[in-house]
Amino acid sequence: MGGAFDSEMAAAGVRRLAAVRDVDLVDQVRAAAAAVVELAGAWRRTGRPLGDADGDVLGLVDDVAGVLAGLPDDVDLDVVVAAVTPLLGRWWPRHCASANALADAIEDLRRAALHRPSLARHARRLVAAGLV
Repeated sequence: MGGAFDSEMAAAGVRRLAAVRDVDLVDQVRAAAAAVVELAGAWRRTGRPLGDADGDVLGLVDDVAGVLAGLPDDVDLDVVVAAVTPLLGRWWPRHCASANALADAIEDLRRAALHRPSLARHARRLVAAGLV
């Protein structure tokens, strides 16, 4: 199976993660949100009748897209994360291919908005403390 733990490789990985700039994380969140908006549009274009819950989640995508469109280019990461947060705590239906693709895009957005920024900030704290 795997080899022995390589502490130098691990430390280098933490330093690379710590070097990720917030502006790059903002770009990743915006790109993931744009994919969500595109897939929501694709789902609408299928012509498949939408149930009440479906219409609610698609309306939420529209609302978030409007908020994101109104943000300046140099927006703070926390503001962009707050803008997409309403999408992240919802249940996303998976009853057709278009809904599945949208739910998968929401998972990508969740990673971009919550996981990566958290990991980068933690890595920065480790580097600043001299632990790596």
